[in-house]
Amino acid sequence: MMPETALRQKTSSRSKWLRRTRDPRAWWVGAFLAALLLAPIYPSCGGTEAVPTGHESGRSSVATERPSVFSDEAKISAWVWKSQLETNPEQIVCRLVIPRIGLEVDVLEMTQDAVLEKGPGHWPETPVPGQGGHFVVSGHRSTYGSVFLRLDELLPGDSIEVLFPYGVVEYEVTRSLIVGVEDTGVVWSRGVEELSLTTCHPPGSEEYRLVVQAEPVSFTPRE
Repeated sequence: MMPETALRQKTSSRSKWLRRTRDPRAWWVGAFLAALLLAPIYPSCGGTEAVPTGHESGRSSVATERPSVFSDEAKISAWVWKSQLETNPEQIVCRLVIPRIGLEVDVLEMTQDAVLEKGPGHWPETPVPGQGGHFVVSGHRSTYGSVFLRLDELLPGDSIEVLFPYGVVEYEVTRSLIVGVEDTGVVWSRGVEELSLTTCHPPGSEEYRLVVQAEPVSFTPRE
């Protein structure tokens, strides 16, 4: 049999634990930790604490309401295409064209290592253009074709074209940032249509992420 002293200690410890779990503060701490664990992170090589001043260029990060370049028909087509991608994620999402750096490449769905070895990947938890949110694509910078090696050469005002089955979206670069690996706040949807291209920084290192952001300036539907 367990000695009476040990039994009292065990019972006392259990009571303290039960009091802690019933404490409302414990629930908030648990919820906060769960949010951290479930929050999206940047793909491998591919707090909102940006790297110090001087590592950001372009326009303000404040989201502004802009007239939509997408017609109602285009928006419906975007939702249909997103649904098809969710059903069959092995499809090519779109084709990315960046004239300044001579890049033209297919974008795949998902961002697992096996996908990014083949080319840049679309974050599946983010919408496609026309759905009213932030379209995010990640790619390697120094391995597997180094598709985003020259991403840092893009300047505000540069053109980016993204070709979808339902139409062609032309974007204009607004800014570039260098952020921490866990700083995904810069790619959260802010209620406006945006594009973010992300990759490792500096090349060959996974210490930071380079994020190039752009806003849509035109949409041409497919015939």
